Amino acid sequence: MPSPLPLTEGCVVEFANKGKFCLGVVLHTDAKTGKIKVFQSTGRELTLTSKQVLHLLPMHLSTGMLVSNMIDALNALAIRAENIRKHCDVEDLWMLVSEEGAEISLEMLVTLLFSNPEPEHWLAVIYALRTDRIYFKEGADALYTPRPASVVEDLRRQAAQAAAREQYRNQFVEEVTQLLALPTDAREEACENSRRSHPEFHGAWTTLSAYAIYGQEASDKAEAEAILVRLQDHLNRGFSGTAHLRARAFLREVGYWQEDTNIALLKYDIATDFDDAIEDDALAVYRMPHASQGRADLTHLDVFSIDSAETLDIDDALSIEMMPGGAVRLGIHIAAPAAAIPFDSSIEHAARLRATSLYLPEQRIPMMPAILGENALSLIPNQTRAAVSFFLIFDQKLSPISSQILPSYIISKHKLSYEGVENLLEFGDDTLSESLRLIYDIVENSQNHRRTLGAIDVDLPESKLTYDTSQKCYVLHRLDLTMMSRLIVSECMILANTCAADFCHERNIPALYRIQSPPTGLPSQEEFDAMPNDLMRAVVKRRCMQSAVSSLTPGKHAGLGLERYTQVTSPLRRYIDLLAHYQLEHYFVHQKPRFSTNEFSGILAECDLGLDHARSASQEAYFAASLAYLQQLGDENLTAIILQYVADRGDNAQVMLVDLQMRTTIATKKRWPPGTMCFVKVDHANPDDGTFALQFVDVVQA
Repeated sequence: MPSPLPLTEGCVVEFANKGKFCLGVVLHTDAKTGKIKVFQSTGRELTLTSKQVLHLLPMHLSTGMLVSNMIDALNALAIRAENIRKHCDVEDLWMLVSEEGAEISLEMLVTLLFSNPEPEHWLAVIYALRTDRIYFKEGADALYTPRPASVVEDLRRQAAQAAAREQYRNQFVEEVTQLLALPTDAREEACENSRRSHPEFHGAWTTLSAYAIYGQEASDKAEAEAILVRLQDHLNRGFSGTAHLRARAFLREVGYWQEDTNIALLKYDIATDFDDAIEDDALAVYRMPHASQGRADLTHLDVFSIDSAETLDIDDALSIEMMPGGAVRLGIHIAAPAAAIPFDSSIEHAARLRATSLYLPEQRIPMMPAILGENALSLIPNQTRAAVSFFLIFDQKLSPISSQILPSYIISKHKLSYEGVENLLEFGDDTLSESLRLIYDIVENSQNHRRTLGAIDVDLPESKLTYDTSQKCYVLHRLDLTMMSRLIVSECMILANTCAADFCHERNIPALYRIQSPPTGLPSQEEFDAMPNDLMRAVVKRRCMQSAVSSLTPGKHAGLGLERYTQVTSPLRRYIDLLAHYQLEHYFVHQKPRFSTNEFSGILAECDLGLDHARSASQEAYFAASLAYLQQLGDENLTAIILQYVADRGDNAQVMLVDLQMRTTIATKKRWPPGTMCFVKVDHANPDDGTFALQFVDVVQA
C-alpha cells in the first residue's frame, strides 16, 4: 500500500475553504510563513494555511501538466471516490473496531476495507466517514474514534427523527406548492380544504403561524425557518421580508391568512366570537321577561342617549326634571346587565376573561354577545330596559344639593348623535333642546367647580381611525373635542362615577377606585403663557401627569380634582364596571355587598390577564393600522409639532404627528423653537415590522 506523500509540490490534498471541501494540487509551500499555494479543481489558485489542509492523499500530479488535464484528473478522482463511497459500509467498519474503542488512523480504516487501496479508495473512505458521522468521531491528524454503542444508538434515533422531519417537510412543501399554483382568489378555500384533508400538516401550519406572530420569541423558530428555506429552495424564489416577516408573507400568499388578518389578535389570543353554548345562554337571557320587581318605574321620564351614530351598545342615557321649589334633578341612567346576567354564569365568565370590549379600526370585539350588549341590555330607544339610575339634585344656581342611586327600569325616547345634539343646542326650540341646554349649564358648572379643586385639562387633539371596507383603505376622523355634546356626556359620566364612589365608600362596599397623584414638574402660569401654542401647553401638561392606578382603597384623583372616583358607567363594555354593578344590585336588595374585599380582589385578578392582553392587542393593532394609514398617504403633507431636540447641538428633533400623536426623530434642517408647527411627509411606513420614518418639509407659516 502506498504511504501518504510528504506535503511537497504536486501532492493532492483535500482542504476546507468557505465551508466547502475541495480537492487541489500543491504548487508551492512556504516554510517560513506556513502558507501553501494550491491549484483547485475549479481552475483557481488559492493560498491556504496549514489548518485548512484536512487530508493528504497518496497521489501526485505534475505541476507542469496542462491546466485542463490537472482539472480533469482532480474531478475524475472525486467522481471515482463518490462512486466507491456508495458501497462503503461505515457500520460494518465500526463493528470491526468498536470493541477496542481506541483512536484509529485513516490509513488503518482504509486498509480494513480495501486490500490494495488506490487514492480514490482513500478519498471514498473520507467521504463515507463525513457523510455518516454516527459511528466515528473525527479528531486531529486524520484520527478517528469509534463511538460507544449507547452513543451510536442515540445518534441513530436522532438520525431517524431527522429523516422523518425531512420527509415531513418535503411532503408539506409539495402540498403547499400545489396550493400556490392555484389562482390567488382560489387559495383561501383550497388552503382550508387542504388543512381539513391533511391533519398531519397541522404541526407545520402551527409552527409557521407561531413564527409569523411571535418572531424570535417563537418556541420552534428553527423548524419554521427550515420549512421556509426548503419551500423557497423548492419554488426557486423567496418571500418578501426577512426572518419571521417571510412567514407572514407566505401565510398570506398561500391563503392561510387574509391580507387583513389582525396579527395582534392572534398574538394575544383574542377571540372574535363566542362559543355556541355562550350564545345559547345569551339567547335565553334575551328571551327572559323584563324583571321590574324591586326597581323604580321611571318609564315616564324623557330619557335620551347621546352617542356616535353607529353605536349599538348604549351604556348610558340622561334625563332632566324641574323639581318643586326650582330645584333640578339630573338623571344619569346606566344599563344594568348585572340584573339580567347571573354571576358565575357562562356569559359572566366570558366577560370576566375578555375584561373589555375592543374597538379596533377594522372591527369591534364585544365583551358580551351582541344579542345582549347591542340589543336586550342596551338602552336602545323605545324599549323597556333595566337600569341603575344616578340622580343628582341641583339648586336654582345649579349647585349640587344631594344625590341618589336606585335600581330602575326606563324607556329611552331618543337616540341622539353628538352632531344632532350640537344642532339642538344651537338652533333647537323644543322641550328636548331646552333640556339639553339646562344639562349643559349643569355640566359646565360642574367642570368649572372641579377646576377650582385642581382638575387639569389636557386638551390634546383626538382622532379616530377606521377601515373603509368598500374602499379598502383607512380613514382618519378628527374629533371635535370642543363640542358641547361631548362635554355633556363626559361630565355626566364623571358625575355618575363620583356618585358611585361616594356611595360605595360611605357604605363600605368594596369597589375599585381610580387614583392619580398630582403632576410633577408642572410649569408656572408664566411659563405656560410663554409657550407658542395650546398644543405645546397640552403636551407639556401630559408629560407632567402621573399615571392613574387602581386601588381598593379610595384616594384622590388629581387629574379630575376629585376626592374619590370609580368607574360604573360602561358595564356593557368594561368588566370592572360590570363587577361594580353586581355589588350595587346585591346591595339594593340585601343592604350589603355581594363580595367581601378579598373576594372582590380575587375576581378582579381573574380578569387581569384578559385586560392586559386586550390593552396590548389594542395598542399594537392601532399602531399597525396607523402605519398602514401612513403607508397609503404617499407624498401628502402631515402636520407635526417639534417637541424637543435630542442633543444640545444639531437639528435632530423629536416631533409628534398632530392627528395620530405618533412620535419619531427627524432632521429639521435648522433648530426651530420647541412648539413650532411643521409639515412632514412619510419616508416609509411598514405595518409588518413596525417601523416608520418621516421627512421634514417646512415649518407652518403663522
